Formats: sequence, structure tokens, C-alpha cells
Amino acid sequence: MCWFNNHHLPLNFDVEKPPANLIVSAPSAPAIDITLLFKVIAGHFGISSLRSLKIASNQVVLTKYVLALVKDLTKLDKIAIWKSGDALSEFLVVLKKGDHALTFPSLRSIELHGIDLDGELAAYSDTVIRVLAAILKSRTTIEQFAMTKCINFLEEHWEVLCEAPPEEVEMYWDKDVYVVESSEDDDEDSLWTMTISDR
Repeated sequence: MCWFNNHHLPLNFDVEKPPANLIVSAPSAPAIDITLLFKVIAGHFGISSLRSLKIASNQVVLTKYVLALVKDLTKLDKIAIWKSGDALSEFLVVLKKGDHALTFPSLRSIELHGIDLDGELAAYSDTVIRVLAAILKSRTTIEQFAMTKCINFLEEHWEVLCEAPPEEVEMYWDKDVYVVESSEDDDEDSLWTMTISDR
């Protein structure tokens, strides 16, 4: 595990047999390009056993290079994107391209949290919902989809998404409706983390 700032180890952390996680966090930081970090990780440790990827900040720039490294992994089955419209946009572009069997072949779970769907980077909510619905309809591997605390996400959006996938797909929405103007700034303290786990 590595941290850019002081971080207390979990109480159950086993020094002899540490969990296969990577957490990179900073309490306050400018937008950070994680390409170099990912390149080093992939080159020195290998990421073929990666099971889940979580991008949890609007300060993280999810580049095409990083997506190229993870889109073909055969064990990666969960993607969680928190607070980053930019990361969501890049992810959706890759996911909807061409032959779906070639991108994220084992993807079973998508989790979106705290994303402003009308934000400058995420495009417009109707466009995002339309793309998400098409992905849920066409990707037969997906078993779970969740949206929580998303901004400018309405009940009619949820209805469109629920109509898209087969009935066996587990769909969850916390029914938290928060609508703001797209120009309104987020005054919350910035915090970004990237979590990778193969468990």
C-alpha cells in the first residue's frame, strides 16, 4: 500500500500477508494525471489479477492510457466511479465502442456515486442516461448497477435505466434527488482516492 499523505493502516492489516490493494489518497490536491502511477504499477507489479477499480474524486484525470491498460483485463468485474464526471465520460466512451466483448469482458457491476450528470465534464444528463441505458441493454455480463447521491439525476432517468436491462439485473437507486445549476461550484473540501483490489 502507498499513500501520498499520512494514513493509518487498518486495524486488521497483516504485515506478513498484506491485502492486494492499492490506495492513493490526498486530502487536497490539484487535478492529478494517474497515468504515470498506473504505468509503474502495471510494469512492476502486474495488474492481470485486478478484480475491481474505483476512481473516487473529481480531482483524478482518468486517461485513455489508463483505460487501455484495464479494458481488456479478464478478471476485472467491478467499476466504481465516485464524484468524477470526467472519469465517467471516459469510461462510457470506451465501454460503448465497437465489439463489447473486447472491452471489460468480465464486467458484472457498475457503481456510480456523487456524480453531477449535468456537470461540465459529464455532458448532459439525458445524453449520459441514454448511453448508460444502451450499455445496460447490450452488456449481458452486467449483474448489478447502482446509483447513489448523484446530482441532477431524476426519477424519470431511473425509469429509463430500469427499462433497459434484463429483469435479472439487480438495479439500485437511493432515490436521492438533488438538482443544481450546472454552473454552481462544489465548495466541499477536495479528497481523491484510487482503490484497486484483486480480492
